[in-house]
Amino acid sequence: MTTDNCFDSQDFCTFWDAAYGMICEDDYVERIMGSADHGWALDALLDRFLEGMTPTAAVNEIIDGYDPTP
Repeated sequence: MTTDNCFDSQDFCTFWDAAYGMICEDDYVERIMGSADHGWALDALLDRFLEGMTPTAAVNEIIDGYDPTP
């Protein structure tokens, strides 16, 4: 599964919907991850989905590991 076809998977869409709901509930998280339907945020969510993480654990890990240094 890749970022080009992940939204074809119902399981990933369910995961993404839950993760996106969490993102939208927290201004700080939303400022960091944005819409999360493209770019690095989608890559990060897809990686964690493929690892079998829950949406909550995935978002928390992404935010905890976020480094704004270019």
